[in-house]
Parts: sequence; structure tokens; C-alpha cells
Amino acid sequence: MRQDNENKNENENENEGEEYISPLEEALDSCLKQAIEISEAAKELHARVAGRFPNLQPAGPTGCGKTAIIKSWAKKNNIHLYNINLSCLSDDELKVFLSGEKVCDFLNMQRTVLFIEHYEMKTETTEKLLAELIDRHVYTFNGKDEFLPGLLFTIAEVTT
Repeated sequence: MRQDNENKNENENENEGEEYISPLEEALDSCLKQAIEISEAAKELHARVAGRFPNLQPAGPTGCGKTAIIKSWAKKNNIHLYNINLSCLSDDELKVFLSGEKVCDFLNMQRTVLFIEHYEMKTETTEKLLAELIDRHVYTFNGKDEFLPGLLFTIAEVTT
């Protein structure tokens, strides 16, 4: 019995100082690792990797902490979050929002993650506007498609 208590105390001491990592943060870390590997390869092999970028769709009720965890994780990992909140934009507003040159500049910054809040509010038009960006990391500006190697992956948050 004494040996069991000593082993238990050793294990507790080993875990001291370690911070809790939530399952959402673990999933975010996994996507980040995959996306960085793919993004590096994509600079040379875009045609081969298009459509293979990881995406994450965390779901939960309002106030459960999804957004706070995502923002904290991004800060901790030096990630630029490009936030689009579908609850605040009509299809026409989203189209105007996505048509600016600054959007392309921001999305092409190294270590950028597209964070779409309230993805459950998407419409068919919204899906079409975002599809190339989410799936292939291609942004169309002035009629020209541009691959965004700095865009790592997309988080499409769903409020249930």
C-alpha cells in the first residue's frame, strides 16, 4: 500500500505545472500541425493538395466557450484569425466584404486561420462565396484566382 501511495505522489508531482488542454484545443493543434505541413508543400504542389486542407467545425450552445478557446489558442500559437461572423452579414454584404484587396492581403499572411462564426446561418449563396476559399485556399480578386499559402485551415463554428 505504501508503494502505491508513493507512485501516486510521483505521478501527481509529474503533472504539476502542466496546463489543461481541452479537446477543442487538441483538435485545433492537430489541424494546425496538418495545415502547416500541407501549406509548406502547397507552395510547390498546389495542384496536388487543393481540396485537402483540414477544416474544423466545432459545435455547441451559445456561451459554452468555443470562441474564447479558439481565440486563446490562436494567441498562444501566434495565429492570425480572420473572423467572419455570418450572423452579422447578409449574402450581399459578405460578397462586398470578401471582394476587397485587404482581405486577400490578410488571408495571405503567414499562419492565418479563417474563423467563420455561426456557420449554421450559411445560405447556398454563402457556401458558394466561401467554397473555393475553404476548400482550395483560392481567393478571386479582379477576376484572377490567387492561391493563399499563408491560409492554414478554416474553423467553421456552429452554434447549436
